[in-house]
Amino acid sequence: MNTLIEKENNNVEQVLLYSKPAKYEETQEDNPKKTVLKLDSELKDFLKKLSEHTLGENIPFINITPNNTSIKTWISNLKNTYPQPYPRDVNDLLNTFRESLNSSSKQSKYNVCLILYKDLIILYHTKQTENLLDYDSIFRAGIIKTINNRILFSSYEKNRKWSKGHAKFWGIHLENLKWSNISDIILQIKLENFQYPLHLPLENNEIKNMILEENIKSDATIQIGTQTGIINKINLYGKNLTFNEFYQYYIDETQELNKHTEFYNTLIPITPTLDNYTHNKTSKTYIEDEKYIYKNKISKENRIHTKNHNKYTLTFTTSKYPGIKPNPAFLKQIYESIFTEKNLNLIHVGEAKSSTPLEIGNLKIYNQIKIDPEFKDTTKYLIKLIQKINPENQTILKDYYLTYLNENLKNHNLETLFTSLQTQITKTNLEKEFENKKLEKNKYVKYESQDAINTKPQEFAKTIKKHVKKSIKKDKLLKYAIIYGIEKNGHIKLTQNYNPQHLKLVEKETNKLLQEDQLEVTTNIREIKTEKGTIIIVYILPTII
Repeated sequence: MNTLIEKENNNVEQVLLYSKPAKYEETQEDNPKKTVLKLDSELKDFLKKLSEHTLGENIPFINITPNNTSIKTWISNLKNTYPQPYPRDVNDLLNTFRESLNSSSKQSKYNVCLILYKDLIILYHTKQTENLLDYDSIFRAGIIKTINNRILFSSYEKNRKWSKGHAKFWGIHLENLKWSNISDIILQIKLENFQYPLHLPLENNEIKNMILEENIKSDATIQIGTQTGIINKINLYGKNLTFNEFYQYYIDETQELNKHTEFYNTLIPITPTLDNYTHNKTSKTYIEDEKYIYKNKISKENRIHTKNHNKYTLTFTTSKYPGIKPNPAFLKQIYESIFTEKNLNLIHVGEAKSSTPLEIGNLKIYNQIKIDPEFKDTTKYLIKLIQKINPENQTILKDYYLTYLNENLKNHNLETLFTSLQTQITKTNLEKEFENKKLEKNKYVKYESQDAINTKPQEFAKTIKKHVKKSIKKDKLLKYAIIYGIEKNGHIKLTQNYNPQHLKLVEKETNKLLQEDQLEVTTNIREIKTEKGTIIIVYILPTII
């Protein structure tokens, strides 16, 4: 059982209790009152209850950084001089603790107290003046205990939330706090047509409800009645945070994602190392499926992390060294959520989180992704279009759709994920289709003979521009792809001798020509290789539809 004092030493050792009023009175004696206690059942019960109701986990005392650096000095002196501490250290510590309390807590009928024992120091605030060991009367306490030669800090708050003065006294930082234990949150808000910033104090449950009801959004906008404002910063225990800093803390804490993000960071170093530039010569890699992370290959013995979560499906996929690859079954699950009615809540643990998802078909991505409103409209339009056309015509448009996503998401890890969907699913499906002798007619795809392919990049770019312009009518995109190597009747006639290294130059030249003509589209050009030859696909990516 975890108690502050596990067992009583056979040797008689003193438990010292010092106390003084929580309010300084000039007319009264202010020296601490000293009481020598017995380690009896009453004291043991007091310590046991206190230890069982601390906030969160123990913190190494070395990580505690009080604003007043003398606090640690006094505590160190008290530990070293026990059982005969210097009166001045006792008095200075109690006085400083008393001064940290807010005005309503500084009352003569309350007390600040200090317990000293061989491996234990407790500094606490109680409403009692008589029974100072009444657990139910304690407002707050800081506890320093030595366990196995490690000095650890824990704390107690009666209302289970850190008070501002107590947190400031111990120098408690955001990373030491759990969401359920914070209070005194002040939002600084800029309202339209109002000259001065508005300071709005809220409790953690009030902020949580506003986020869940989308009155506070991930872009820092806040709805207050009929007024819309921007949250410029958030003050938490005297520290000013940007909205993004606070919002990430909120998501990580309330959704219990910290342990997964921390594990991701152990696999994928934030700071580049020499291995980042030589990783092609190493065999170190990681693989993920829906439930686990594996090292080198998928097997029960190679599992190194469990991705369990009660709300989200987690992804770690990244091309950053040493790389985490999604396995085909996991990719299929994501792919089906985009293009079928299967729902999936996905979150990338290595990216900034959001409580408001980006919806891509029935895939909901709970990461912060900056996108244009027109992108949302376009993706919804394309999904509906894919769902209503014949299945034999869907493959090319699904690959087109994933290409359009990658061009607009501007998020490295999610781009890697969607690129994996293309290379392992849609590309494979296209290769199979082009092994046939003929393609079905597709209303949204333009077929061009291999004769239209020019080995000179600049000339081929001019041909593509001409075909792209014919695919647009009155600012409406009629065709989404041009396939070179398909005859008008759908018969496949592959090219044999085109240099694939020219494609990037062709794409660059084509987009330059389209921009000069002020056409609101760009192209993405790729090749599909089969045993019989090569197909060249030009995707026409719109800014509007």
